[in-house]
Amino acid sequence: MTSKARALYTFDGQPGTGELSIFENETLTVTRKDVGEGWWEGVNGRGETGLFPAAYVEEIQEVSSPPPSAPAPALYPSIPAQSSYSEPSSQSSWGTTTTSAAAAPVAAAHHEPAQQQQGADWDDEWDDDSDNEQEQEKPRGGAAAAAGGANNDRRQLDTFSSASTMGGSQALSVGGNQASVKGNLNRFSEFVKSGTEDYLLGKLKANVPNGAYVVITDSNYGPMWQMNGQPYTCEIFSPKKESKLKGLKTFIAYQLVPSMTNITVSRRYKHFDWLHERLKEKFVLIPIPPLPDKQVTGRYEDDFIEHRMAQLKLWVHYLCRHPVLSQSEVWQHFLNCTDEKRWKVGKRAAEKDELIGGGFLLATKTPPKPIATDVDMEMNAFGTFTKAMSNAVSLVHGSALENAKRHMGPFKREYEKMGQAFRTLGQAFELDPIKFSSGLTEAIKTTGDTYDAIGKLFEEQPRHDIDPMMDTLHIYRGLLASFPEILDIQKRSSQKLRESEKLNESNRLSNAELGQLRSRADVVSYSVMAEINQFHQVRTENFKTMMEHYLEEQIKFYSTIVDSLKTSLNAYRDIN
Repeated sequence: MTSKARALYTFDGQPGTGELSIFENETLTVTRKDVGEGWWEGVNGRGETGLFPAAYVEEIQEVSSPPPSAPAPALYPSIPAQSSYSEPSSQSSWGTTTTSAAAAPVAAAHHEPAQQQQGADWDDEWDDDSDNEQEQEKPRGGAAAAAGGANNDRRQLDTFSSASTMGGSQALSVGGNQASVKGNLNRFSEFVKSGTEDYLLGKLKANVPNGAYVVITDSNYGPMWQMNGQPYTCEIFSPKKESKLKGLKTFIAYQLVPSMTNITVSRRYKHFDWLHERLKEKFVLIPIPPLPDKQVTGRYEDDFIEHRMAQLKLWVHYLCRHPVLSQSEVWQHFLNCTDEKRWKVGKRAAEKDELIGGGFLLATKTPPKPIATDVDMEMNAFGTFTKAMSNAVSLVHGSALENAKRHMGPFKREYEKMGQAFRTLGQAFELDPIKFSSGLTEAIKTTGDTYDAIGKLFEEQPRHDIDPMMDTLHIYRGLLASFPEILDIQKRSSQKLRESEKLNESNRLSNAELGQLRSRADVVSYSVMAEINQFHQVRTENFKTMMEHYLEEQIKFYSTIVDSLKTSLNAYRDIN
């Protein structure tokens, strides 16, 4: 239950730690008080969510306080006390069977026509996270921590013992009086929250189905994700306004057709939003492209709908091209599921997935050889690159936006102003009683109309060249913004490895335990390197396509203007 609080002091949150900056006398919405260590979670007046010291605020007692329309998400997702993972059987957790496409029965299924269910039940139960109200917290690593490890404060010393480095049940038990490596003191860093630290220390365990592994291979360009399935594409078309509850709720539905099935599925923006959150939660070392911005409630202009569909096409295309994202169960379920019952089963399976965050690394297979010793230098170089590229992308995006505004405003008005001036001149010539210059008069009036038409061309042009370019830049602004956190996770993994090597040198950590930790650190580094190389490969293709399209449309635009001016010029040359 949420409550209100007033900030007594100003608190500056540290970037990348999950901390929320608050200002004295600011009113906050408190969403969680059970975070621990004297911290609360809440939302400030700017809509930002994070953690702040409970001692810095005082609660505001209210007689009646309606809940907010969209509660802020919890910093640490939770799972039911009993894990949803079990050994694979004929009925999978995604609602499909190994022998047929029949749906798994679910409790309390609504007995409505299928089409009506897709419009009503499909969404009414959308935001529920669990049928069990009594839940236990877990780190975003997803895989359950070893006995006693998951709920212990990460400021305690962590102990190692033997464990497998990939797949199966992976956990390290307490090894007597053996020396230990400290957990990260900042429990709100992404390194800790994602479960990567627990993975690195061998505290995660999960049963990884054979088909759930992803593979990293060596290539001429370095580590690369291996494409496990067949390449495919997905088309989006026919966005349309739909309603339910007798018109009280309206929404836009987009039709998706993946090439592997050629079966149409209908998805709303909220479905894309849910999918985006699942992907971000599962793949902490893979940047997920941002979705288009949401529309203001109650407004469904045709231009907005078409433009958002174009943006969603880019988003879907990016996922279809990615070797890991394109084969993930939650994405495949999103693309292919047409049955409401199986949809709900698959939705719950995704929300209770064990192999998320650091847990996903349990399902990652890397080359057998240790990663190159200069990997940290490569990470630093890529960090420098992403910073420069991010600045450049923002500059191009801002310049393109300003250029589009000029096209639709000043440029259009200037041409229309010239057109009106030429028409005024022609109308003045029409007052000639002898009509000596009737041909010239018509030519001048035609020139005025030509300049009017050019003004309209300027107004329409951004949708043909600038909008597509800005859509691509929007994708990359989001991707580039994700890399600093990913690189920080790898950096902290390397630091943890160096700490362990020092313990080993002083005989406080065995060679076997160091070898296990080094193997897991290599999985982290291999994964980040594979994503860096994937990013460079796709970036090259995307920016080549973007620039080609922009220049082609520019040439068409100015060619149309030249042709219009030539036609107007010929009107004068035809005068006898």
